[in-house]
Amino acid sequence: MKNREEFIRQYESEKPMYHAWGTYVKDAVIDQMRSRFSDLDKVIKIPVNVRVKATDSIVEKAFYRKSAKYNDPIKEITDKVGIRFVLMLREQIEQVAYIVENSDKWTWSKDVDFMHDQETKPELFEYQSVHYIVRNEKEFQYEDIVIAKNTPCEIQIRTLEQHAYAELSHDYIYKKQGNIEPLIKRYLARSMALNEAADELFGEVHKMIESENVKYTNFTKAFCNLYPFQDYTDKINEDIFENLFEFVTKYNISENDVKKFINAKGNTILMKIGNRQDKILFKQPMVLLIYYLAKEHGRELLEKWYLPENELDMVYSDLGDTYRLD
Repeated sequence: MKNREEFIRQYESEKPMYHAWGTYVKDAVIDQMRSRFSDLDKVIKIPVNVRVKATDSIVEKAFYRKSAKYNDPIKEITDKVGIRFVLMLREQIEQVAYIVENSDKWTWSKDVDFMHDQETKPELFEYQSVHYIVRNEKEFQYEDIVIAKNTPCEIQIRTLEQHAYAELSHDYIYKKQGNIEPLIKRYLARSMALNEAADELFGEVHKMIESENVKYTNFTKAFCNLYPFQDYTDKINEDIFENLFEFVTKYNISENDVKKFINAKGNTILMKIGNRQDKILFKQPMVLLIYYLAKEHGRELLEKWYLPENELDMVYSDLGDTYRLD
């Protein structure tokens, strides 16, 4: 085993290599994430930074920690450089993990897997994260720096809730040498249970939002096939849909229901829409949904209408109906 001074000299000389390797790994993962996620800002919640372990920190780990049992710490310590992906949802962890495991740029091994721990120890609520160690199989040069074969880089993948718990607990529980008070452990376990519940709820909310987004897209495409709404404003169109979404769910309305209704009217409604392209409401594909609701749920629509009523009056007039709140 090298003495401490030799270890420090070697580690300091290799730091640029570790940073280069971490940067290469980070860029490779993010590049693949861009092809998998449409908006990375909605996935990565904290900037991904390359972290090379500070010299005093790695010296403490190699020589002074009670649990340290290294014959050659410069080779055996695997977290000399690391990157962390803090994501919004647990399901996104699985997608990033897939990217790590299926890259041809490195070999990988799992260091920590909280999903596996949940299956094998379901009664415990502890530090959660997915950790990988990735290594390059061949020496190569990156940014004018030679990356030695088999250089390790740690990849951590966790949700924002898991990150909050880790920031509070990891340094204290993992690194402290003495016994931890039972009450502190209990409080930490309770907080982890709350974090886990929040993660699950966030996941359910996300599924509901995505379901609404899918419906919005399907409705808009179907309506644009009926009439060429070339100048519609996506934000306004989406806002109308969001405000009418309770009708869609309450009465289980599909885009096909609206299409059948419009087609049954022949070209009458579409001609009216074409003649009113100077009015914002009639430029939006969701105006077809408004026609359908005015016919099928006219009084309820009027009660919950949030836009100027004069435009809605035109819709009712086109249908020959005169619903009013007197």
